[in-house]
Amino acid sequence: MDALCTYCSKEKRHDPGEMPAILRYKSERITHVHTAALALRAGFFILSGKFGLVTATHPIPDYDHLLQDPEVEAHAKKVGEQLAQAQVCRLVYVTEPISEVPQLGPYLETIRRACSATSVALFVFPYRP
Repeated sequence: MDALCTYCSKEKRHDPGEMPAILRYKSERITHVHTAALALRAGFFILSGKFGLVTATHPIPDYDHLLQDPEVEAHAKKVGEQLAQAQVCRLVYVTEPISEVPQLGPYLETIRRACSATSVALFVFPYRP
């Protein structure tokens, strides 16, 4: 399958319990990438610093976690397993430039390593708000 993916968002709804990821995250970027995936009939994932790849409908709790460099190796392994399970062949990863938002570096490195380990073709697409 071909899929579009973007990283999670610090801005979230704080409702108690779990809710679908697309509703939990408050991000125009996530909404735009999800809309594009629907239009292209492609898969859609959000790269969560805590849960790895989550679909739009995947229920997640309210949480706050920024992925850090020391976590990348283990997280990339988990994400690689998720890519393989979802049978992703090509992935378009949408991200703001790391030069402008350095804290996104571990997310990009995670997706690069995961795709490399699973032979998923990765295309990084810049997002500019």
